[in-house]
Amino acid sequence: MKRLRRLVALAALVTSLAPLAACGDSAPARAPDAVATLDAKLRGSWRLVEYHPEVPLEPNLQALVDVQMRSMVIRFDGGHVIAESPGFHWDRPYVLSDVADPMFKITTTGGDTYTTSGQLDVDGRRIFFHGESEPWRGTGTLQRQ
Repeated sequence: MKRLRRLVALAALVTSLAPLAACGDSAPARAPDAVATLDAKLRGSWRLVEYHPEVPLEPNLQALVDVQMRSMVIRFDGGHVIAESPGFHWDRPYVLSDVADPMFKITTTGGDTYTTSGQLDVDGRRIFFHGESEPWRGTGTLQRQ
């Protein structure tokens, strides 16, 4: 059960993306069009390809993260984020904020709240993220499928 909660927390981390810490001074987007435009760019399936915790994880938790690498698929679908990997399914609503395309902040709701900063790369094929919520403070990459 503890591993399942940690897996859920990992899914929350990679699915609650937002602007990188270095870009945290950006003003929140007020125009719904900016949020809608970025949300449209995020829609679709992304694979978790990289994650580096700020503080080393205990061996069992690191093993759990290693198993998810390249098998966890994150799908953004108009206000819902779905994370799936073998034997795991997680679905939560999300809210975009601090949108300054290509940077953004995303917060998942509907359970534990996780906030993550993100930046879409120039060609829209990768998202670089920084998990801001415990226990998943760290950086990583999602790649479009």
